[in-house]
Amino acid sequence: SLTKLHTLSISNNNLKMFPLALFFCTHLVTLDISSNLLEEISFEDNEITQSLMLTELYLSKNLIRKFPLHLQKAFPRLSKLDVSSPKGPIPLSSSSPSPTFAFKSPMMMQTSLLGILSLMACKSE
Repeated sequence: SLTKLHTLSISNNNLKMFPLALFFCTHLVTLDISSNLLEEISFEDNEITQSLMLTELYLSKNLIRKFPLHLQKAFPRLSKLDVSSPKGPIPLSSSSPSPTFAFKSPMMMQTSLLGILSLMACKSE
């Protein structure tokens, strides 16, 4: 059983889907899933994801074009998100709304377009 696992790197594995089995690693703090073929991060926001200890999520060098708006709610302890160096184009069309992240806790997000964004402490709704 991997329930006590704290850090996991599954980078460079040509993964096309976010491995949902990781939600059973309830003590996982750091997850590096960079340099894969992920096009989206898809999962349900529920009690299982909210109970995770995940604080760092590395998703750089994937094909991800959009993120679920409930990312911070699904992972309430998340403090670092790396989405730098995407492999595919990032849509910059003015007709499509850009995603808004409302984080309840300070968060550092690294992107290839903006570098490291300053810590964001947004008001909780």
